[in-house]
Amino acid sequence: MKRMTMIQALVALLLMLCPMTISASTAVNANATNQKSHKVYEMVEEMPMFPGGQKEMMAFLSKTTKYPPEAVKKKIQGRCLVQFIVEKDGSISNVRVMSKVHPLLDAEAIRVVKSMPRWMPGRLKGKPVRVKFNLPVTFSLG
Repeated sequence: MKRMTMIQALVALLLMLCPMTISASTAVNANATNQKSHKVYEMVEEMPMFPGGQKEMMAFLSKTTKYPPEAVKKKIQGRCLVQFIVEKDGSISNVRVMSKVHPLLDAEAIRVVKSMPRWMPGRLKGKPVRVKFNLPVTFSLG
């Protein structure tokens, strides 16, 4: 009789733990899917593209960039490398300067990149994904 009660208690305990195992498994799977969707790629089948292509992007940069007057006065020039993420919806995020020139020029490069219109997102296996992009921005007084 005692043995039967012990078996019943063990079965009851197993039945109570079963939903916890299923629930934990579901949470782990959801977290793995979430991490996968937040992955940032450096190279994909279809790289992100500025609307209209590279020629339009150069025109946008030329039109939008305002050389800081103080940098002109001090004759500061150079090329900074701006890194950002093109999101799945084409928006720009995580803008930062990887190769700095001068705080005035770096800030202007960031401002210009943040003001860009939505890009055509990068794609992997036909689906939009987040892609890291590096863009050199040149400041020249010549």
